Amino acid sequence: MAYLSIDRLTKKYGGFVAVDDVSIELPKGHFLSLLGPSGSGKTTTLRAVAGFLTPDSGSIRVDGKDITDTPPHHRDMGMVFQNYALFPHLSIVKNVEFPLRMRRVRGAEARRRASAALETVELGHLADRLPAELSGGQQQRVALARAMVFEPQLLLMDEPLGALDKNLRSTMQLEIIELVRRLGATVVYVTHDQDEALSMSDSVAVYDRGRIVQHGTPQQLYERPANLFVAEFVGEANVFRGRLIRRTGGAVVEAGGHALPVDPEGCQARDGTEVAVVIRPESVSVTMVSAMQTQEGPFLDGTVRERAYHGKSTTLIIECDDQRVSATLPSRQVPTDLGIGAKAALSWQVSDAVLLRLDDGCRADGDASQPTPILLADVTSAG
Repeated sequence: MAYLSIDRLTKKYGGFVAVDDVSIELPKGHFLSLLGPSGSGKTTTLRAVAGFLTPDSGSIRVDGKDITDTPPHHRDMGMVFQNYALFPHLSIVKNVEFPLRMRRVRGAEARRRASAALETVELGHLADRLPAELSGGQQQRVALARAMVFEPQLLLMDEPLGALDKNLRSTMQLEIIELVRRLGATVVYVTHDQDEALSMSDSVAVYDRGRIVQHGTPQQLYERPANLFVAEFVGEANVFRGRLIRRTGGAVVEAGGHALPVDPEGCQARDGTEVAVVIRPESVSVTMVSAMQTQEGPFLDGTVRERAYHGKSTTLIIECDDQRVSATLPSRQVPTDLGIGAKAALSWQVSDAVLLRLDDGCRADGDASQPTPILLADVTSAG
């Protein structure tokens, strides 16, 4: 049985459908990220689970109990907000004590448990300071300690790292993962940051216009996107639009005058269908044109227009007729003579060329028009 079950959840604001028939099932101890652009419905879903709004239809169950109409203060969930929501006039330890006092835990016991929670996030030495005396990262740790001090089994997090700088976000991501695993909590985490969702989560639900368009492990979303929206939203993607000219005997797509061998697995497109071929930048190999005959797999040739060094990796932008292709390579493997203006040959493995239909953008394993609820215990075992 799923620990958290959201069944056909719908929420409308006048004529605007914020969440449209969303279903999710989570096993206990799972870390799920809700990922999508602003206004896609992810935060509305989280607020419905927290009890901050009432859905127009659908139900929410936790550990088999229907909590759809249960007030927020009776749901016994931990909540971490983007702005931390710390009480500025209370010391750090009293902020952490607050949810305990709301549950009638007071005095020495409340202080003991709050102090232990602060030690867990390595802030015990700052217990008597006010929030304004802490850095943004320290305030975030206090918010985590407060959310976890009463040991909730369900932890909700609404873009908690959005206000932090890049380096601090990376550090806090690792700390959050370690803390929630230690607690053994089930986590629903809202973010619009693709890298954050992929690196932290057991699984990710991608939202678009109020619906879940794909729900699976980070690897499934990245390597086998359900549609073009997911392919372009989750990570970077080279997209070749064209027509499927042959499916059997080695699938081939005609795109911009080029015949591109592709992997048709899971795609229901027929010969003659308008399709897209998706190839991730790190799947593209680049050599000088003179070495083209040694390359395996399909290839294009073009001219290097941009070259960006990122330390451990280098990104090349190659113009192939009317198509600009991005290739991300380990910096030590990029030939020094592949500078701007150089003639380059591009190749990739056929298995890395994902085929998607353009009429609805869907693969056979992910229908964007009628998303299927997925029990993530099954998703994880398959991933």
